[in-house]
Amino acid sequence: GDAKTIILTSKSKQQITLTAPNKVLEYLDEILPVYAGKEWQEIINHIFIPSDLTLLEGKKKGILAEVTSLRGKIAKIQQNIDKIVFGLYGITKKEKVEICRNSV
Repeated sequence: GDAKTIILTSKSKQQITLTAPNKVLEYLDEILPVYAGKEWQEIINHIFIPSDLTLLEGKKKGILAEVTSLRGKIAKIQQNIDKIVFGLYGITKKEKVEICRNSV
């Protein structure tokens, strides 16, 4: 189908041939440059290397779910910070609305 092959060459000139769907190879193409000059064992210990497209899609969904969760937590923390700061400075709800409106 849409499988392609890439050859990776290590510092010591050892080669690894990877055959995988295009999406898997595109993912690796984005990730691997960060590890230039590193040993293969170090790379495979630090990054997720999917054996098929289903695993890659599952990993992406998991990461997106975690990002969504973290964004929600950050928003709640920001709301708490705002509440504390506005309380410390005695800012009224009306003033808060005006401040928020002007910051956008």
